Amino acid sequence: MVQHRSLASLIRICLPRSLMEIQERAFEGCVSLKTVELGLSNDEKVHFDSSSLKVIGRGSFIGCISLISVEFPSSVQKIEEQAFESCTSLQEATLPKALLRIGSRAFFKCINLRLLELNDGLRYIGKGAFCSCRAIECVRLPPTIKNIDEFAFGDCKKLLSVEFPETAQCCLLRSNVFAGCEKLLNCYLPLKQPQRIAFAENDLMFRFGGPDYNNLQRRFDHLPIHKLCYIQWTHSTHIIRQQLEVLMEDNDVYESGYRADCFFLNPFHILSLSHKLNTEIFHFLFKRYPGVDLNEHNILGMSPMGILLERVRMGSLNVEALQLIVGMVLHDRLHALRPDEAWVSEFQTTVKSIGGCDPKKDVSRLLQKLEFRENKESLTILELAMWKAKLIKVTNTNSLNKNTGNNKRKRKFCDAFPDDAEHCAVRSSCRSQSGSEFVVPLVLGYLRKPMEDSERGIVGNHQ
Repeated sequence: MVQHRSLASLIRICLPRSLMEIQERAFEGCVSLKTVELGLSNDEKVHFDSSSLKVIGRGSFIGCISLISVEFPSSVQKIEEQAFESCTSLQEATLPKALLRIGSRAFFKCINLRLLELNDGLRYIGKGAFCSCRAIECVRLPPTIKNIDEFAFGDCKKLLSVEFPETAQCCLLRSNVFAGCEKLLNCYLPLKQPQRIAFAENDLMFRFGGPDYNNLQRRFDHLPIHKLCYIQWTHSTHIIRQQLEVLMEDNDVYESGYRADCFFLNPFHILSLSHKLNTEIFHFLFKRYPGVDLNEHNILGMSPMGILLERVRMGSLNVEALQLIVGMVLHDRLHALRPDEAWVSEFQTTVKSIGGCDPKKDVSRLLQKLEFRENKESLTILELAMWKAKLIKVTNTNSLNKNTGNNKRKRKFCDAFPDDAEHCAVRSSCRSQSGSEFVVPLVLGYLRKPMEDSERGIVGNHQ
């Protein structure tokens, strides 16, 4: 038993390895507490290195506003009510494998908690356990979950995705579990019995869930590609790829991969919203669906690339995954331009620099540079076409002037101007008179301006 109350200036404390329980409100209100040690030392963390600790008691660290992350020992089985309530600086919580129960309001109002790893073995999530955790974007529920109580994830304003495993068919969901999750869109309930899950009227799930939320249970009917993308984390990547390959042998199933589900999401939206992005499956699908534009918005204003960029900005997706996706998506476009080694190297360096203060601006700048090169390549073809048209016109005119009567015929340029000096002079004249010397620089200047404006921070997001 440990009880150490009303020490507002307490910054660090070392506890014995033999500790079995931290009892009720042990460190309540220790607003300066950064480190609690049972072995290893890590600043601004609660890091337990003990095989004896079983219970984190009620309100143990309530109001410890300086804590940033918590690492539990594998032995902890219960986190009681209000254990970390109002730990407003808490950003990460990796729950131990032995954990069975999370009590009511255990992480209530941890407003900066953004990385949450729920362990396999967890059975119960209490009332309001993660209520008002307004930085959480993705939640993946373990196959062992049996009961999720009222408002467990209520008022999680930025929650986009909740992933249920297919094995969670007997899970009991109380009312208002996701009430106030205004942005929650990627959810599927593989439950045996229909259940009423109340959402607030402003929630997207309330609008698109269908009568008694049956759309949540029938969401992937006739959309097996979408379903595999949703549950891909429950199997190895190799198995998911094999299943996708088999499904795509049926042309109707393959074509369904271009469709959107009842929540206006295609397979790339679903993968982008996954708790942990599977870049290999993303790449596999991108190769199979070359016509998909990852920047295209659905009717809700969401694009797969936009989701990834926002998640990197919020910290729920590592920047390396984004860099890998961007490099993969632009690879074919880059090599279609037949770039030299210097430009390939510059391009790769730019990709690796994505993810600073504004990843959206980084990607937008990269896209604009690539589009400028593509447009410049197209303009070269336009210039040649204009020049050729002028040459043909001059050749035909000259040929017709030299031929009379029934011998009128069109001749090649070299026949029309056999003298080498005249030949070169006419070619040069045709090039200048074709209009390309005026058109191309003007168009290039027009295309270059958005890129220059972007460098100065004028241009908005790439569409």
